[in-house]
Amino acid sequence: MKILNRVGGAFLLLVVVAAAVLGFQTPTGRQIWDDLWAAGSAVVSWLRDQIQLLTGTSIPGHAAVAIAIAAVGVIVVLGLLGKPVSYRVFVVMLLVAAVAAYILYDPGSVANAA
Repeated sequence: MKILNRVGGAFLLLVVVAAAVLGFQTPTGRQIWDDLWAAGSAVVSWLRDQIQLLTGTSIPGHAAVAIAIAAVGVIVVLGLLGKPVSYRVFVVMLLVAAVAAYILYDPGSVANAA
């Protein structure tokens, strides 16, 4: 019975993805896709601008401060979840925190990439 549920769920997901792709091919769908693309671009530009503002603080160039901020972020997320997380989720959280610490340490690496 589980296999039928999984096959049915996969088929339903396939149909939904196909409907979304076909919907983006219509003139209205292209306009929605362009608007979504513009919104995503605006969010990325805003994030880039916020990262550039870090250069005026005392965080860039101080590895201990950047790591401490990332560690506090992980602790806050673990505290807000309220339930134990799996090993994989914890590893992903640590990787995201490491990337965040690097960006905090050297914001120019992201700000100059675009």
